[in-house]
Amino acid sequence: MARWLLVASPMLALAINCAFYLLLRRAFAWRIGTSILGGLCFGFAAIVGFVLDSLDYANVAFAELMICQFGTYLTLSFCFWTFLNLNITSLRIRVIRELLQAGGAIAVVELLASYSDAERLQRRLARLLNGRQIELVDGNWRLRSSLILIIARCIDVNRTIMGLGGG
Repeated sequence: MARWLLVASPMLALAINCAFYLLLRRAFAWRIGTSILGGLCFGFAAIVGFVLDSLDYANVAFAELMICQFGTYLTLSFCFWTFLNLNITSLRIRVIRELLQAGGAIAVVELLASYSDAERLQRRLARLLNGRQIELVDGNWRLRSSLILIIARCIDVNRTIMGLGGG
């Protein structure tokens, strides 16, 4: 394998991640969170293969190569997840629509007045309920899918590693 692959492997692994996310989401109709984790795993397997293949010609120690390649891949994957999250957040899209309808600018007070805390909470709860991630049992909201908790923990770890703080 060419030396250029050493530099390009995190991007190639990200491309594999994205491709498998799309395949799992569209062709197999997996849920969004499961598709994201599935794509992440396929990309992770690819980066492992790239690292093992490049050991023969890499001019760095194995540990340094792993930290660089995995760190870069996980950071790129976090950016991809953030991109997906942006695209599936309806509140953000609604705000943009209101800005466009207002001619490109709207006072913060006006915008905040149109979104009460209760409305935001109701929309988020409805989205989680429709996605079968939570359920209402005897008047209490309960986590239905542990996948959401796993994703939240992974995000906290990524933020901590990237120095953005958790939570």
